[in-house]
Formats: sequence, C-alpha cells, structure tokens
Amino acid sequence: MVKMKELAYNLKIIRKEKGETQLSLAEKVGVSSTFIANIEQGRRKPSMEIIEKIVAVLNIKAKELFEEVK
Repeated sequence: MVKMKELAYNLKIIRKEKGETQLSLAEKVGVSSTFIANIEQGRRKPSMEIIEKIVAVLNIKAKELFEEVK
C-alpha cells in the first residue's frame, strides 16, 4: 500500500532540496507539472513506473519517498 501522506510530503521536500521545480521534474519524468502538484497534494497516486522515474531524476532511493513523516 502506498503511503500517500508520506509520499506527498517527502516528494515536495526532496524535490525542493534537489533544486527542482514541479515543472522541471515533470519534464524530466515525462508527466505534466499538474500531475506532480497533485501527487504533492495527495490527490493523485503515481504508478510504480512514475515513482521509479522520479527516484531516478532526484537520484534518491525509493524508500526516501515513503519514510514516516514526523
């Protein structure tokens, strides 16, 4: 089961730490910036394929996206 709260929060934080905008990440992943925004707001659940692309672009391990939010 995908932890949407953790994914939404962590994606936004990590994306900003890596200096990516929603638009730049979206272009590199091959989705719209609206789709990235919706993931970050917990409105959309990305497929494993999209998660793998995001992880590759951000150069992180997938588990970092799903770590518990404190």
